Amino acid sequence: MQKACKLQVAQLLHEHQLTALPVITPEGLVAGVVSEADLLRKQEPDANIAAEARAVLTGILLADPPAVRVSVHSGVVTLAGRLASQEQIDAAVRLTDAIDAVVAVTSELHAPAPENWPGAGYHIPA
Repeated sequence: MQKACKLQVAQLLHEHQLTALPVITPEGLVAGVVSEADLLRKQEPDANIAAEARAVLTGILLADPPAVRVSVHSGVVTLAGRLASQEQIDAAVRLTDAIDAVVAVTSELHAPAPENWPGAGYHIPA
């Protein structure tokens, strides 16, 4: 189940004080039931999520660990710091969001301006 869908199901269960909801296929058939226990089963401590996110950054993106800070609160990951390029930032966010227990990712990452931008390397006097 996708994260956005999990969040919507959790909100419905909470708002209507339900313990389970049917899962309906696009054809209108009942495919199963999702319960509170199903939503809670994959929750992990924030420290475990942070460790997995750091492993993604260092192992896959080869990012410098001190250059990127990872913090997690209730499954919401915040990535802050500097990566080499916008492409690395996009990949870091996408790969972190793919971690099962992650609810959402907030990016406070930045990258240096590309060297081929117009005016790169030139100082314009004030």
